[in-house]
Amino acid sequence: MIEGLETRTEEAASQVEHLGAKVLDGLRQPYLAGGHRLFSSASLGVVLFNDEQYSVDELMQRADLSMYTAKAAGKNALSFYDPQMQEAVSARLQLEEDLRRGLQDGEFLLYLQPQVDQLGRLTGAEALVRWQHPQRGLLAPSAFIAIAERCGLIEALQQTLQHSGANPQFLKLELTESLLLTDMDTASGRMQTLRDIGIRFSIDDFGTGYSSMAYLQQLPLDQLKIDQSFTRELPDNPSSLAIVCAIIALGQSLKLEVIAEGVETLAQRDSLLSNGCLHYQGYFFGRAMAVADFAASALFRLRLAGAASEA
Repeated sequence: MIEGLETRTEEAASQVEHLGAKVLDGLRQPYLAGGHRLFSSASLGVVLFNDEQYSVDELMQRADLSMYTAKAAGKNALSFYDPQMQEAVSARLQLEEDLRRGLQDGEFLLYLQPQVDQLGRLTGAEALVRWQHPQRGLLAPSAFIAIAERCGLIEALQQTLQHSGANPQFLKLELTESLLLTDMDTASGRMQTLRDIGIRFSIDDFGTGYSSMAYLQQLPLDQLKIDQSFTRELPDNPSSLAIVCAIIALGQSLKLEVIAEGVETLAQRDSLLSNGCLHYQGYFFGRAMAVADFAASALFRLRLAGAASEA
């Protein structure tokens, strides 16, 4: 606890920031322990208070929140408590409670978006979850998936498959580059375990992160998915076209299927097709729709007709 600071908040914060920088610098210095030269770093959380009637526990809680904000910013940093941080935490806790209730009450809906080949034939669908929240309306996955993962509400994949009786050979999981690169060894082991039971893997939003060609050979992958940010610029943007062509060529050389998402016009589809991409997903072929609507769609009937003629 630091006393004797300036009465103006901005000046007091400047004083604390200066002192905090000295503390961090001191902790960064190497030290000897057991004959070894060691290094450490720290994250500092700061809460400013004056005459407000806060309990010790509340002040410590606010400082703790600030510390975790500093850690999330890359560690070895200092962060001040902001009331908005508390609001964000409270909102997250409320959403977690709503998630648990929503699962029990059957508020989560399955939507499917068709995926087609160069002849327009249905080859599959991306499964997308929607949450019919009683107060906030229909929510997209971006509003709740990350929190569901953190609080353990997403079941183990193998257990889910066994319970459902679904054939894992018809399931393809989309993973992001950032997820894979965080812990390559762990990701590779888990992917291979699932691959052994028939599950396939696709890299979602390929080309938007720090792509490493090495991991494409190390992991049991089946598909690269061209991000819609590149697709929407076709065919007029030379830079996007060059990136798309490079992804297609890379996929072909590694014998990986390439699919483009975000296809909304015939010109985009034609540009992709002329450059060797034979699988597509986007509003041009169909929006995400409820399972019943998907089953009744013309694309689904076309797939059934094709299967009947092959039989």
